[in-house]
Amino acid sequence: MTSSRVLSFPRSDRDSASVLVHVASVGKKPLDLKLLATEGEAPYVCLLKHDRVASLRVKNCPVSETEWEHILLALLQQEPVEGIQAAANIQPDSSICLTIRKQVQGITQRLGAISLACDQAERIELFQWCELSLDALDRHKTNEASLAAQIRVLDSEVEQLRAQLEELVQAKQDDETALLLKCRDLLNEKKAKIREQQKTIAASPFTGSGASSLQPLQATDVHADHLPDPSGPKKRKANGRAG
Repeated sequence: MTSSRVLSFPRSDRDSASVLVHVASVGKKPLDLKLLATEGEAPYVCLLKHDRVASLRVKNCPVSETEWEHILLALLQQEPVEGIQAAANIQPDSSICLTIRKQVQGITQRLGAISLACDQAERIELFQWCELSLDALDRHKTNEASLAAQIRVLDSEVEQLRAQLEELVQAKQDDETALLLKCRDLLNEKKAKIREQQKTIAASPFTGSGASSLQPLQATDVHADHLPDPSGPKKRKANGRAG
């Protein structure tokens, strides 16, 4: 975190209004800070100690102490934190309460609050605050321009890689097409050779289909001694007795 900066937080008690908070480092640790705020009329001040920020959490806080420290640090650096909101509620000439909330799936959870007490002895150096804000704006613009230049370089590299990829794909397709054409030519050449061989074989004199001659079967003579006896054995008549 830089030594000092000016932040703006919306007011929860008045639409389209905000408070300005000057954040200055007063110790070695990141959250050793002095907060000086104003709503445009009175100064409000708070001293934060890194080792005591855990006490700013609400009872049964849904985040751990470490996560709470990270949230506060990002919030006071005005860095976006997903789901984290902060709004100021003002008790005129008494206090400003900066409440930190977290939204999870449409549910708003209160995490903690920072209370700044009114102190008329504090001086609001608006000119200095404007300088800090303008310096921060210049840094953001410089960073934005640098990031834009890096993006352009990366876009150019991506386009070059895309062109190289297209060339490789086209070369691969050309090689595959050439290979297929070569295979086709080889197949056609082999088919032509096979047809020529078939014609040569068909024209050869040794391949005529001659009709096979079948010799007729001759009937075998049947001799008389092989013929069966035309008359069978005679039956004798039994002499019957007269009874």
